[in-house]
Amino acid sequence: MNAPVALFVYNRPIHAQQTLTSLMENTLSKDSVLYIFSDAARAGDEQAVQQVRSIIRSTQWCKEVNIVENTVNKGVDQNVVENVTKLIDEYGKIIVLEDDCYLSKYFLQYMNDALTLYENESRVMHVSGYCPPTEIALPPTFFIQSANGWGWATWKRAWDYFEPDAKKLYNKIFESNLFYKFNYDGKLQDLQNQLEACSKGEMNNWDIKWYAAQFLNDGLALSFYPSLVNNVGHDGSGEHCNDTRMFEVGIADAYAPLGKIPVLENTEIRHAIADYQEYQSMSSLAKIKRNWLKRLKP
Repeated sequence: MNAPVALFVYNRPIHAQQTLTSLMENTLSKDSVLYIFSDAARAGDEQAVQQVRSIIRSTQWCKEVNIVENTVNKGVDQNVVENVTKLIDEYGKIIVLEDDCYLSKYFLQYMNDALTLYENESRVMHVSGYCPPTEIALPPTFFIQSANGWGWATWKRAWDYFEPDAKKLYNKIFESNLFYKFNYDGKLQDLQNQLEACSKGEMNNWDIKWYAAQFLNDGLALSFYPSLVNNVGHDGSGEHCNDTRMFEVGIADAYAPLGKIPVLENTEIRHAIADYQEYQSMSSLAKIKRNWLKRLKP
């Protein structure tokens, strides 16, 4: 049985249309059950939310479509945690999308293949459809410690480790002196900053808490190359995403049967991802200096 698909939408009709169209074009869409969760509008968003709700009801996107329209605004983070937990308790596994994921037509096939292949591998806790760009060549599949939320899947056995209390997570990592590793060997300080903000009640990001829960339990995420997802929401329209092109990637245009690989972290790829993101976040002057220093190395 294929895993159910949960899609979370709010006030971006163009993005929601792109996501749903690419989902409908997937090879397994006619064999999949889709749950669409539409959050209620905050003040000023009423028209956009209504446009999204018209779109999600306009077509039979998958074999079965179930629509839940919230009557109060919960926000994406509460909405994801509540409904992923509810569905995964029922089905034992889940595929999760937000409204800015443009999918390869083989996304569902690969997600379901991975959920079957690694079902009993306790260290595998997350299947990531999005593959971050790097400056090194990548294998078709690999494992790293990560929890990217741009098109992903998991099992109940893994989601049971999710900890909603960010303060508990922060304190455990701090007390174990693990933040250097948590921050990709100190290169992505924003990860710690996000978790700290959540621990203080300043943010409520479900994905950083999911990453922290996996990290503390030595969990790994399976990733694919080419990517199965391109995030089209980095245009300033999203709740947690800035306007940038640094995360844009090409997506897989062919399918090859998924083969099992050893459940070990590829630290070279983890370092390469951190290097790329660290470089992209630098100022122009800092990039020039870094490139100059690299040329000086023998």
